[in-house]
Amino acid sequence: MADELVEGSVYNQIKAIEGWAINAYQESLKKNPNVGEILENLRKINLQARKLEWRGKGLDSLPKGQQSEDLKKKITQLRAAVVTLRDIKKDKELSSASKRTIRVLTEVAAEAIKLSETLASVPFEQFNTNPALLEDFLRGEGNFAHLTQEMRRILWNSNTARAKIQLRNLNLSGVDLSGFNFNGMYLKNCDLSNVNLSKVTFIKSQLVGCQLKKAKIDGANFTQSIINGSGLSADQSRLSGEGMSFHKCNIINYSFWFSQFNKVDFSFAIFKEVYFDNTIFTECNLQNARFRVMHEKVSKNSFDAHFEGCDLRNAFFDLTDFNYFGNDNFGGTPAFQFTSFN
Repeated sequence: MADELVEGSVYNQIKAIEGWAINAYQESLKKNPNVGEILENLRKINLQARKLEWRGKGLDSLPKGQQSEDLKKKITQLRAAVVTLRDIKKDKELSSASKRTIRVLTEVAAEAIKLSETLASVPFEQFNTNPALLEDFLRGEGNFAHLTQEMRRILWNSNTARAKIQLRNLNLSGVDLSGFNFNGMYLKNCDLSNVNLSKVTFIKSQLVGCQLKKAKIDGANFTQSIINGSGLSADQSRLSGEGMSFHKCNIINYSFWFSQFNKVDFSFAIFKEVYFDNTIFTECNLQNARFRVMHEKVSKNSFDAHFEGCDLRNAFFDLTDFNYFGNDNFGGTPAFQFTSFN
C-alpha cells in the first residue's frame, strides 16, 4: 500500500492527488460508472493526503505563513470529501450529490496545486554561486519546470533575498519575464534578446553589456537606472516599445539601430556616447533630456534619429564631436538646445 504513495515535494504529492481526483471525476461522468475504480482513486487520495499531514513531514516542512495554512485547509477539505463518499459502494448508481462531491474534489485539488506552486522551495541563497540554477529558475526549466510563469514571478517578486542577487552572463533569450521586479539589481552581459520585459521594473538598476535585441519592453520602468551598452553592436538594439519610463535613466555607450519608441518618458534622461541609426521617437516626453552623440570616428551617420510630436523642452544635444547629421534631421550648428519641438 505504501508503494502506491508518491514521494518527493509537496507539489508532486498534490499533483498526484489532482490526477486521481480527475480520474474519479471522469469515471463519474460515464453512463455506467465503475464505482470500484472511483473508490480506488478516492483511497489513494486519502492515503496521500494523510501522508502530507504526517507530523514533521510534508505540510510541516512548508514555510510559516497564511498560504501554508490555506494549503493545509485544502488538504483537510480533500480528506473530508473522501470520507463523505465512502458509502457509494452501497449505491446501485452514483447519486447527484456524490457526483457533485467528486467534482468538488477536482476543484479543491486544483486550488491546492496553485497554493503549492506559490510555496515551492526556491534556493535564492544559492543563485549567486550557482548561476545555472538562477538561469533555470528564470527560464522555468530544470528543477523549476513545473512552475508557471506566474508562480515564478510571484516567488521572485515576494522574496526579499533577490535584492542580493547579481545576474551575470545569463542566457535568457526568448524568456517571458513580464511583470518581474529587478529594482536595484545588477545585470551584466546577459542575453535578453527577444525577451518579454513588458511591465518589468528596473528602477535604480544597472544593466551592463546586456543584449536587448528585439526585447519587448512595453510598460517597462527603467527610472533612474543605468544602461551601459559597453560598445557598439547591431545586436544590442532594435529596441522598441510603448509606454515605458526611462525617467532620469543614464544610457551610456549604447547603440540604437532601427529602434522605435512611442509615448515613452525620457524626461531628464542622459544619453552619453550613444549612436542612433533609423531611430524614431513618437510623442515621447524628452523634457530636460541630454544627448551626447558618438563622434564621427565611429560613423558619420551616427545621429539618424527622428522626433515626431515629441516634447523636447529644455532638451540638450551635444553634437560638438562631429559635423554630419543623418538625413539632415537638424542641420545648423553642432550643438542644440530646444525649448519646444513639435
